[in-house]
Amino acid sequence: MELKYPIFLLLVVVALATLLLVPQKPEVIEEGPYEIEFGVSFSPLYAESLGLDPQKTYQAILDELHPKSVRLPVYWSEVERENDQFNFREVDWYLQEAGKRGVKAVLAVGYRNFRYPECYPPDWAKNLGDKEFEEELFEYLASSVEHFSNGDLPAGKAGLSRTIEAWQVENEPFDLPIFRRWCRHFSGDLIGREIKVVKATDLLQRPVVLTFGGEVFLRNLWRKTIDKADIFGVSYYPRTVLPGGLVIQTYRLGPFSPRNIAKERQFATNLGKKFWVVEMQAEPWGGREEMMSPEILKENYDLLLQFGGAERVYLWGAEWWYKEKLEGRDGLWVIGREILNIEGER
Repeated sequence: MELKYPIFLLLVVVALATLLLVPQKPEVIEEGPYEIEFGVSFSPLYAESLGLDPQKTYQAILDELHPKSVRLPVYWSEVERENDQFNFREVDWYLQEAGKRGVKAVLAVGYRNFRYPECYPPDWAKNLGDKEFEEELFEYLASSVEHFSNGDLPAGKAGLSRTIEAWQVENEPFDLPIFRRWCRHFSGDLIGREIKVVKATDLLQRPVVLTFGGEVFLRNLWRKTIDKADIFGVSYYPRTVLPGGLVIQTYRLGPFSPRNIAKERQFATNLGKKFWVVEMQAEPWGGREEMMSPEILKENYDLLLQFGGAERVYLWGAEWWYKEKLEGRDGLWVIGREILNIEGER
């Protein structure tokens, strides 16, 4: 009798280990498939951190990979380095290059933006009190949207406003306070007011994207804010690393899977929102190269199709692919180009 509980605990441990380490068949809702439109996210700062020339990298991505759309950041720290002195020349250039090629753009604006460290306040704004910080944030949002919405663009570039098809307001702003502790955490009310500023300033009334990471399983807590946006965007990382270095396949944990793209899409559909995957894992997690390969990228794509896909999918990591290509490893570049240019119904 004394052995009963240790044996029971051992069985529980074995069962949990099996769920965590042995891929299970994902729960799939038969819906779709969508005719997916693929794009890429591009960060000049990330390209630079990889030792690349950001502009040459961007041009190579546009010319060789042929994405239909590109997601670009408007980093607050870069466009307003001095208070009330805005400089959008760099973003103008990236938009102009996309427009030349008929590539649409989504501009991500806000205090939080994609790529580490995830939040980008100018140095002069870092220590402001909450009220003053919010006022400066709203001014940056309004100035950014106004610049790309009317005649504030430089001569010969006014058409760039037509290249922009949507705004992303903040990046995964609802992540839990235990994560990104170096960033300020905003309330749903504040994010709703940011969306209102963007919509009130944009003369072309383009849609607003609101994005979620792993915290999307708590999406019902923020229904009121989600209602103010037009597009519900999520990340999609089939392989993640837990503390301690344990790699798990997020969507293959059976009943323990915290994520299900099909259910998240259904949530968006029920609210009358479009559904986008704004970050599809396509580069190594945390630099661990065993986390990504051409075969794994294809597997991630196939799994997304099993879930029915999405209306728009942005691949994450084209900058990394280019670095690999320059170093003689073009496998990700090749398979990425194939995925980006698949035509017709998926």
